[in-house]
Amino acid sequence: MHNIIIQRQVQIDNADRHVYVDFQYKTDPPGVEKAAVLAYMFLDADDSPIDPIGNFYSSKKFGPFLYLHSGDDAVTEFSGRFKCPENAVRFEVRLYPWAPDVSFEILDEPVIRAERHDPESTFTDAVGSPIAVPVDGLTLRYPVADGAGYNMEWEIDAPPNSQALLTLKYLDSESNELLPGPEFPIHPQYGTYVYAVNRDGTSLSSISFTVPAGASQLTIKGMPWKSNGIRVLNRPTLTSNSANLARLTDSEIRTSLRGIAPTDKVVVIYTTAGALSLTNSLLLRSNRMALEFAKAGWHVIFFPFSELKDDDSEVIDEKILQFGRSRLKLVMDELFTRQGSDNVLLCSSFSDVTMVGLLDRCHNHGWRVIYEVRDDMEEFKRVGFSKWYEPNLETRFAKRADSLLAVSPRLKNKMEAVTGRSDVQLVPNGTPDELIEEARSLRTLEIGLDRSRRNKVGYIGHLTASWFDWPWLLASAQQLPHITFEIIGHGKPVDLVLPSNVQYLGAKSHSECIPYVREWSAGLVPFKITRLTYGVDPNKAYEYVALGIRTVSAPMGQVQDMPGALVYTTQKEMADAIQWAVDNPLSEADLEAYETYLETASWSYRSRIMIDILEGHAR
Repeated sequence: MHNIIIQRQVQIDNADRHVYVDFQYKTDPPGVEKAAVLAYMFLDADDSPIDPIGNFYSSKKFGPFLYLHSGDDAVTEFSGRFKCPENAVRFEVRLYPWAPDVSFEILDEPVIRAERHDPESTFTDAVGSPIAVPVDGLTLRYPVADGAGYNMEWEIDAPPNSQALLTLKYLDSESNELLPGPEFPIHPQYGTYVYAVNRDGTSLSSISFTVPAGASQLTIKGMPWKSNGIRVLNRPTLTSNSANLARLTDSEIRTSLRGIAPTDKVVVIYTTAGALSLTNSLLLRSNRMALEFAKAGWHVIFFPFSELKDDDSEVIDEKILQFGRSRLKLVMDELFTRQGSDNVLLCSSFSDVTMVGLLDRCHNHGWRVIYEVRDDMEEFKRVGFSKWYEPNLETRFAKRADSLLAVSPRLKNKMEAVTGRSDVQLVPNGTPDELIEEARSLRTLEIGLDRSRRNKVGYIGHLTASWFDWPWLLASAQQLPHITFEIIGHGKPVDLVLPSNVQYLGAKSHSECIPYVREWSAGLVPFKITRLTYGVDPNKAYEYVALGIRTVSAPMGQVQDMPGALVYTTQKEMADAIQWAVDNPLSEADLEAYETYLETASWSYRSRIMIDILEGHAR
């Protein structure tokens, strides 16, 4: 019934550490689960089988094997890595069709090679950090401004005479695909594209383009066209070349605000989070909520912590405007022509003297005022941040706000204690809906078993030594030399020396992280155990659940109640938890718990709770 499609072998030298298998295939119909079986085997000098390293599926017919699934696109790329066991001299791979009534076709000769080092580790940025990704593993999503012009640049390492494409797709705010501008050719199968590797073989490229009317997102994917082994050396940069980012005049601001209908709902967000930048992939709670409120029909006026930078737009879309704090008085004077509770001031962990002074004006005009406690700003000030913070101002603002909420139980308890209020609501953080959907294929038993074989864990987020516990992380890495630690994020201390099994990969978007997380057994939240971190509700822990991995975390927020979480209080417990996570892939019951948890952990779900609070309806 299951006739062999291919059978290939490769010799292994005793210095080779991994075998790599790469090929493309397609199925008819596309989008088939368990379309084929890839059976593999390591053999010693006597032609006796050797068990692969780590956990693996095995059967009497195939021996060690894994399933191949086909994507919804015309072509699916398989790129496998198998760690060589001791005494192995040969690796054999066989491929069998599996799904009945499904045509399975290999599109190119499989490339099978044994190598001493992971080839990805040979590409580094200027400071020696491995950041390259296969071109066909590249998926990027950029928020873009309607009608704005942009430049995008990238750099690729490619064999001679190879070619690769970047395919582009514009989406509107409802995720409908839009027609592109005239700058790009269109392929009948792959859509809008540009060559990522120039036809003359040069590897550094750039494009300029104008976003079509109505677009709010640009999705870019990589695709090999000729040859394999094409790698993107750094994250393509997107910069605006449009005058649309020029600052609005005072008159234009007043005109824009007067254009909001009297019956529309308005929320002003005053926050310690950064700006809603056109190129920023690091979106905090306030940024996420601004986008979700706009989707729900609210007009959002966003005031980030700092003044806007040159590449920050004041006009995000038709529902969102953002301004530096120097323009707060101008904006509020105009907005106070509006009366009633459909107008809301949402102060997010930024209860400075400005907010305390504004509270009475809001109430005098019938506005609702909400105070959201995202972080323990008292503890941030204690370690040298948030120097503007004064406890008496926060207490005064929190007592008089119409609604008071916190993101973690510890912060909720603190606000109840300092205000005497019994109506403090708990509204935790969440994870992006698009990440939940994009990472759905990672939340499977097969992926879990494959992850366990790879002996990898990782971290995504900020890396400042003020709260990231580098000493415990590095001590754990030294105690677990067989486990690779991959670190993704901003703010790594410049003088930090990393052991060989800790790899710093730089900053990446969610989509860029997925090829790496695809190999992790656990995501780390290695924060110092302090009063500051006890109050934190880490976004990354929710993202780890969406990515289908365990969470190994210091005690904070509600992590201990998350499925798959392991909480430690000592460095030894941290190392033990990491080892346990690698040794114990998620079970079917674990995965069911993940799916149940994610139903109420998305940003869209959290935003519905927040909208109830904006409208004065407590849950």
